[in-house]
Amino acid sequence: MKQPATMHTGSLGSTVHILHADPETVTALAAIDWNRHFRQVCLDPARGLITLMSPSFPHEKLSKLRDWSSSFTN
Repeated sequence: MKQPATMHTGSLGSTVHILHADPETVTALAAIDWNRHFRQVCLDPARGLITLMSPSFPHEKLSKLRDWSSSFTN
C-alpha cells in the first residue's frame, strides 16, 4: 500500500515532512546530504520512512535552553 507524503506544522511552528518509499529507495537516498536543506533528518529503510524536519526559531531556542539546563543535572 503506497501512502501519500504528509506535512505537519508543530505547535512551535516547526515543519515536519514525512515521505514513504520502498527500503531500497530510502537506502539510496542516504547518499544525499539532506542536512544542507533540513535541520533534522531520519531515514528508516526498515519502515520505508523519510522524515525531514525544519525547526522554527522558537523550537530551536527552547531546545538549546533545555540542553543547556540539562547539562547541570548530569
